[in-house]
Amino acid sequence: LESEAGFRGLMCRIVEHTLRDQRDWWTARRRALSRERPLGADTVLDLDAPRAPGPDPAEEAARREWEAWIRLGMELLDDGERRIIVLRKWEGRDWAAIGRDLGCSEDAARMRCNRAMASLAEAVHALRAGAVRAEVGDAGGGDGRE
Repeated sequence: LESEAGFRGLMCRIVEHTLRDQRDWWTARRRALSRERPLGADTVLDLDAPRAPGPDPAEEAARREWEAWIRLGMELLDDGERRIIVLRKWEGRDWAAIGRDLGCSEDAARMRCNRAMASLAEAVHALRAGAVRAEVGDAGGGDGRE
């Protein structure tokens, strides 16, 4: 090269070609969305499958609190009421089997269970209100005094 201007021209051309080559390379590598094809489900290995969301902590605490109230309310019921609720709700027995166990008809067992559930609801309501039935003091066989 005979002059500085010639050298500068050559360098500009080299830089221009390098930049164009890089642009062409990146343009060719860029994804053409029209040519995209989704991968089949069998080509992906999911190592961390999504899990079902767990219970909300507040909901879980409320559920456990209700369960504790019901268990405490069950302690306030008489033996017959407690037995029929356990047979139906915890053991899942049908009305015919409950009637046989209690020596009554299916309809009578159903009615006794409805009354027992109403008694349980009253007991839980009283407990939550802070009122405990008088029979609780007599449950130990004494006169309720210490």
